[in-house]
Amino acid sequence: MEIIKVILLALVIVFTIVFIKQLKPEFALLVSIAGSLILLGYVFGYISNIITLVNNLISKTGVGQKFFTILMKAIGVGYLVEFASSICRDNGNTSIADKVALIGKIYILSLSIPIISEIYEIISGLL
Repeated sequence: MEIIKVILLALVIVFTIVFIKQLKPEFALLVSIAGSLILLGYVFGYISNIITLVNNLISKTGVGQKFFTILMKAIGVGYLVEFASSICRDNGNTSIADKVALIGKIYILSLSIPIISEIYEIISGLL
């Protein structure tokens, strides 16, 4: 199973970080970021399959492509914000992590304004 490989890789990265923290604490953050990027790179194949599937579903339903683009941007922003926030939190910067999460939520809300407007138009057209 693929998930077992990912879990084992994550555990190797964690043990490497713990080991490096004892020897050279200043390099632990770099190893953490590199390990996270390696893990993210491992799943890009799955992400492209998901995007293709969702794109096919949206084309069959007749929903506009702009909504698919907004959805993918919002999901991407959510994952990037969580990634950055986790790195900040792991390094003891909880305050910065919270600010990054808040900014990400506000940005996702601003991305969703066209969808909210479209829903409003549909509802007002029905009334």
